[in-house]
Amino acid sequence: MSIYVQIDNEEPDQIASNWGYTAFVMWAEALPAKSAPAVRFLVYHGWEDRVPLLIEQLGEAIKSNPPDPDVLTTAKCLLKVIAAQPDAGIVGITNGMVEDDGTDDDDDGEAEE
Repeated sequence: MSIYVQIDNEEPDQIASNWGYTAFVMWAEALPAKSAPAVRFLVYHGWEDRVPLLIEQLGEAIKSNPPDPDVLTTAKCLLKVIAAQPDAGIVGITNGMVEDDGTDDDDDGEAEE
């Protein structure tokens, strides 16, 4: 299974495997609470609405507390996705399951009988 980041109501972007995200969470939990509260809030609660602060703190945490290469890949992927939308209202972490929009996902264009 994979872990995704979702910005507002956009389609989620895959950022890591379960193991990769778990390693990222362990790194993030070890960050100093005063220097990375938005990053820690994201990993504790699965969402963060202070997006510009999250971008700033995650970038700084990568520089000041360099993670191992696998975690660095996840951290940079997360940063890339959220930095592309600094005016977003909320960032969420998900397993990729999204609300059912009521459409038939198996629709092949043929009418049902």
